[in-house]
Amino acid sequence: MRPRLLIADDAAVLRQVLSVLLVRHGYEVAEALDGPTALALLRATPRAFSGAILDVKMPGATGIDVLRALREDPTTAHLPVVMLTSDQSPDTHLAALAAGWEPGHLAWVNKPAGSAEVLEALASVGVVAG
Repeated sequence: MRPRLLIADDAAVLRQVLSVLLVRHGYEVAEALDGPTALALLRATPRAFSGAILDVKMPGATGIDVLRALREDPTTAHLPVVMLTSDQSPDTHLAALAAGWEPGHLAWVNKPAGSAEVLEALASVGVVAG
């Protein structure tokens, strides 16, 4: 069975680029354009997803807000997450770590990200296709 990922980012072009990349590498993909939609999808069908890629800055709820909510819910607490952002400030990194750092379940990718970086981040949290 192919791993299924949720890509949550308010930039439609980035979601499309990531979707094409991940499908080509053997993943199934679902998309959300904001934090509340991402959280609703992950909570409604937690076992349907192998992991999530969350943009840090999204409307409605940030990726950090979504990560915190996932970690507080026993059904999604161990979901592998890759945080994706152009914000490289230490405060943002610390906020994400405080919201949901768990060994082997959280990775960080800075934008702009190459395909190798995204695939390596997914592998680092145990979400590997093929």
